[in-house]
This record gives sequence, C-alpha cells and structure tokens, in this order.
Amino acid sequence: MKNISKDNWALWLLMASVFMMMALATREVAVEKGFESLYANVIFVSTFSLLIALYAIIIDILTPIFDWAFKRMGFKAKTKIESTKAKNNDGLVIDYATTRDKTLKKQEQRILAIEKKVITYVGDVMSPYLSKHDLSILIENVINFIHLNFAPNFDSSASVKISRVLTTADLMHFGWNIAKPFRKSGAHTALFLKQVFADAFRNTELQTIERKLRNNPMTGTIKINPDICGCKRSEEVQKEGKPATPKMQKSKSESMSAKECALTDMNDDLAMMSCGLEDNIEDDEDAA
Repeated sequence: MKNISKDNWALWLLMASVFMMMALATREVAVEKGFESLYANVIFVSTFSLLIALYAIIIDILTPIFDWAFKRMGFKAKTKIESTKAKNNDGLVIDYATTRDKTLKKQEQRILAIEKKVITYVGDVMSPYLSKHDLSILIENVINFIHLNFAPNFDSSASVKISRVLTTADLMHFGWNIAKPFRKSGAHTALFLKQVFADAFRNTELQTIERKLRNNPMTGTIKINPDICGCKRSEEVQKEGKPATPKMQKSKSESMSAKECALTDMNDDLAMMSCGLEDNIEDDEDAA
C-alpha cells in the first residue's frame, strides 16, 4: 500500500472497486458450485486480497520499467523544481514598495550631489563680489529656491547687496545657471533674482528679467554655463563606450528571469519619472 498517495488514490479506489466486483463474482460462482456461505466468504476475501496484492506488485515492478522506457524514448518527466519554478512565475509577486523606495533613495542621493555642486558653484563665483555675511544669505536663499515646488516668496531680509562690478546681465546668467539643473521655470528664476538682488533689479521688470535670462550668453563676468554640475561630460564618456550589439542585448534578456525583467521595467519607469534634472529649464524668453 505504500504506492497509495495523493496523486493516485483515485486510481486505487477505482481498481479496488473493480477487484471487489470480481471477488463478488467469484463468490457467486462458489455459491453456485455448492460451497457453504462461510467458505464462499473466505473465497471472496481471499480473491479480493490476492487481486490487490497482485496489482501492487505489478505497479512496483512496471513503474520503473515504464520510466526507463520513456527516458530511452526521449520523454522527460516534469521535476519538482521545474514545477515549483513554473508556479512561482505564474504567481509572480514583486515587492514594488521596497524597489520603489530604493530607487527613490538613489534619486535623492543624486539630487543632493547636484545640489552640492550648485552650492560650490555659488561660493566660487559670487564670493569675490559679496561680503561673508551676504554670501551666507545667498547660499541659504539658493538652497531654499532649488527645493521649492512653487513660486519663491523671499522677504526683504533675504536680499543681498552685490558689488557693482557685476551687471544685471551677469546676475541673470547666474540665475539661469543655478536654476537649470533643477528645471526651474524662467518666471520663477526671474522672481528669485528680483527678490534676492532687490537693489540691483529695483528698476527692472520681472518680464524683462525673464526674457533676458540668456541674452548675450558668452559676454560679461558671469557667462552662461549649461553644465555647472559636470553631468554632460559624464554622459559623453558613457557614449564613447562601445554600444551593446543586438545579440548581446538578446542574450542578456534571455538570461533574466520573469521577476528580474519586471523589476527592471519598474526601475526604468521610476527613473523616467524622476530623471531629467540636467535638462534645460523652460526658457520662456526663447518663445518671445
């Protein structure tokens, strides 16, 4: 009876029913031949037990033979590992929350690295034209500005006095340079300059500042620098590398499991949602 399991109990039940019918038929024959009821019952039990035993022996002997024959013919049984793998792929479960948190954490670290470069740029460029106190205020204002998701609203205490060596054109170029990595709009950048450099722009309208942010980009003390964070240089280095061939890409995709592919797709979607920090700001003045 060791062959009875969850997979073949139905077959055993069917065969037991057949053997019982055969044993009953044998008992009826014995009764017709004149055997007493006791002997007829013994014949019934014996016949049923013998048939069950023979069936079990045949299963024990023939199953390995059938398995060997099927393997010789090229048939391969579905293993438990393959069944488990197929089941896992069918019920694919991905921890999107954890993956999203990791991706957003990397993006946050990337933003902080860009912020550090922008602050370094502010200190290097503006320190010759500001007092130490005003430079500290300017850096604080820049940090607040790049983290705002709405129009800046700095009060008069945030204003700094700049050396007259710098012109309003220089300050416009400065504003564009620090706003570009964070995709600040031209209108918000102009408002930031108007509030922080209130004395320098006291006679200049916001629309004028917004329209002339990039005027004469290569003239003046502070020039337009579209890459103060050095991001484009790193991209150019990556482009110099040999691109992957279609064959290599195919091999890589074939080697990835369904779960890995799904995680990769999700990471790509998250990267597309949070990337573009190096893109140009919306230059409304170009459309004017």
